[in-house]
Amino acid sequence: MGPAFGALLRLILRAVALIAPTAYQHWVAAMRAEVEQIHSTRHALRFAIGCLFAAIQIRFSFWGTAFRLPVSASAPAIRFMLPSIIAGLIAVTVGLAYLTMVGAPLRMVVINAGAAVIGLLFLFTLRATLNRSQSASDAVALVASLVVLLTALFGTSVDGATRWLVIAVMLFARAQTNATTLAMLVLAVALATQPDRAMAAALLAPLSALVLVRSTPRRDVVCIASVIALLTTLHRPDTLPAVPYVDHVLWTTFNANTPLAVALWLACLVILISPWVSGARPQAELRYAFSACWLAIIGAAAVGAYPTPLVGYGGSAIVGYFACLLALEPRLDHRRNSQAEARENNAQHPLLRATVRLAAKTN
Repeated sequence: MGPAFGALLRLILRAVALIAPTAYQHWVAAMRAEVEQIHSTRHALRFAIGCLFAAIQIRFSFWGTAFRLPVSASAPAIRFMLPSIIAGLIAVTVGLAYLTMVGAPLRMVVINAGAAVIGLLFLFTLRATLNRSQSASDAVALVASLVVLLTALFGTSVDGATRWLVIAVMLFARAQTNATTLAMLVLAVALATQPDRAMAAALLAPLSALVLVRSTPRRDVVCIASVIALLTTLHRPDTLPAVPYVDHVLWTTFNANTPLAVALWLACLVILISPWVSGARPQAELRYAFSACWLAIIGAAAVGAYPTPLVGYGGSAIVGYFACLLALEPRLDHRRNSQAEARENNAQHPLLRATVRLAAKTN
């Protein structure tokens, strides 16, 4: 138990150092010195986790001042992702409780917790870059699809397919460029080659949602490609056996602990509805794509021997979940247009006009 907790503690300290801005590295050094003086591993972990949350808050504040994007401060960009970040942390926490209560190896608990930290780091690190450059988003989408294709061609399984697929799909939902369209076609080929029914369904679901919302030539092409990929996977036999703590988690937990099983289902539901409860809602297309993608992944886990995301063992889905939240934040031009429309609508609001007239009379 000692080495595992020691590894987790070192991972948290490294995450704090990466998240904290350069101006706060003296605080990070002091934190490390303080941790070294704590003899109890449990107390040291508790202190380090508190420092991790403090570092995240500092990073938020730092972005809000030093790296503020040229948009209105009345709708902070982080609000597009915050409900989904909280939902993901809730699901991972419930998953950790599940792994602990059913007696899973401690390394699984550590890996899932570490994957959440890595996913948040990935989200915070790439967020500013992708918001400023569409070419960076295109490159990430292409790299993600190529990783899945190369692994399908030369590997024994699509290792980490969930992580790369959800990132590429959400970047395509955010902006349908030539590069992101090519990324979707590459993913369709990769998933048909493997084959991977669950991931093929996870590719088709968000693309179908995008087509239903608004049909365009690029969306139609990639949707047709994803249909062909799914049909190919259904035609080929799927002989992979169920893996403990990974597959059938949503149902087998009822045999061990019914309240915990209900919590797992509720955690999955929270993931699906999280983009719809934000005060600063992203584009409807992004919300539909996000919910459809994760509904397909969770649905596949519920009906077949496929990995259960976030609440079951598996770091790929956890990292992919937090990383794909990058795409819930609309592009700058869309945010400017939305804010202009909101200002125009507010200007027409009767209560606001009455307030303006009253202020004019007072002056």
